[in-house]
Amino acid sequence: MQFPNKLTPTEILHEYMKNVVFSSNPLTAEQIEEIFLRALRDFFEKNISLKYLESIACQLNYELHKPEKISLDRELERALEEAAEITYYLRKKDKNPQPFKEALKVLKDYYKKNT
Repeated sequence: MQFPNKLTPTEILHEYMKNVVFSSNPLTAEQIEEIFLRALRDFFEKNISLKYLESIACQLNYELHKPEKISLDRELERALEEAAEITYYLRKKDKNPQPFKEALKVLKDYYKKNT
């Protein structure tokens, strides 16, 4: 999905949601997964930055911790957690590149397995 440069991560998340969410009910696990996979696709295709991917993952992760408690499979939960921390790993990459490499591997593996 191509985005104008002026969109914020929140606006991009809303664009994804327009294509996935059709009611005002809390997000389901399937909707979170679909939105996350779209964000991963756009990241790997270089349509969104690492920072934007992280922001979107943080917002989706927030959905998991609402009182409704969504039940996700462990792989999706781990991929969201890695994406939500990825710019932290990037900033620390010079001292220890392994966490950043591992996070990217988790994201790529999750994307390949689920698309």
